[in-house]
Amino acid sequence: TDTNTGLYFSAADEVSITTGGTQRIAVDSSGRVLVGTSSSTTGSSSQFAKLQVIGNGSAAADRGAIVNLGHSAASASITTNELIGQILFTDNAAGEYGFIGCYADANAGSGDYPGRFVLATTADGASSPTERLRIDSGGRLLCGTTSSSANVRAVFQGNSAGATGAGIVQIARGNTFTAADTNIGNLEFTDSSSNVFARIQCESDGTAA
Repeated sequence: TDTNTGLYFSAADEVSITTGGTQRIAVDSSGRVLVGTSSSTTGSSSQFAKLQVIGNGSAAADRGAIVNLGHSAASASITTNELIGQILFTDNAAGEYGFIGCYADANAGSGDYPGRFVLATTADGASSPTERLRIDSGGRLLCGTTSSSANVRAVFQGNSAGATGAGIVQIARGNTFTAADTNIGNLEFTDSSSNVFARIQCESDGTAA
């Protein structure tokens, strides 16, 4: 019998799992599942999280928390559009409000793992999520479309109010203002070190009402 490994009551109304003499998982008195930590973290809303995973290694590579959502098959049998992993947001009646998912962006293979991220939300009046945004395996940000072969970083097609409408990108000032000659927003052209070679700038031409 390994006396360093087992299930035990580490505190009042708390259950823990230990291996090798070190606590690995705990369910505390508030019903939180704690992995890599013996107590709930504090600050903002983290103390209310039902699952908390904390990196607990001493080496830099082990200090961050990693949660692996894995496919059950080997890469050789994973085909285009297969779901690799998903975080789904629901109510207690399984109503789906949105999800973040990772899918195979093409057929996978040995040493070849083409993936894409998809963000979906459910529209007002709808009962299931619709894709709103994706980052494909080529690193393109696609909004309003699900594919592109263009040599670009971002594509905005249609808008959130109507998929058949024009693509609209809004550049908004960070506060409400009334003064004339106020900078509203810039479109800047730079190199990889943020040196500005050209700029298109919009300013208010008079006092705003």
